[in-house]
This record gives sequence, structure tokens and C-alpha cells, in this order.
Amino acid sequence: MPTYEYVCSACGRKFEARCAISERDRVQRCPHCGAEAGRRQFAACAVCAGRRTDAAGDGTGGCAACGSKNCSACH
Repeated sequence: MPTYEYVCSACGRKFEARCAISERDRVQRCPHCGAEAGRRQFAACAVCAGRRTDAAGDGTGGCAACGSKNCSACH
């Protein structure tokens, strides 16, 4: 079952909830304040962290995820 990120519109705190894909847009109960006000938020995936840091794309900038000069080092 996937984990989704939510933010409570009552207290503003972020939390995660595991639920079926068909239930992901349902309002969730906030574990911090108890309000039924949790709205799903967009979450960037961890796979996106391995992007290159060199704008030129010539291999001189390295990898943003691990700092290596070779982006294939951490993939």
C-alpha cells in the first residue's frame, strides 16, 4: 500500500498516511490535532535526487545526490 504526504489545514502540520490509491484524495484525520482536515500534497520522489548539477552537461559538475564526479556512481 503506498504512502502519501498530507498537510492539515487546521494545524498546518505535515504527516504521512498509507492508503489505497483509490482513497488517496480522501480527507485524512490529522494524527497531531485530530481534525479531519488532512489534504494530500505533491511529494517529490527520491529517484529525482540523482540529477546532475552541471548545467553544461559536460560531466564537470557531478551528481547532486552523492557529490561524485560520475553520476553513474550512485545509481
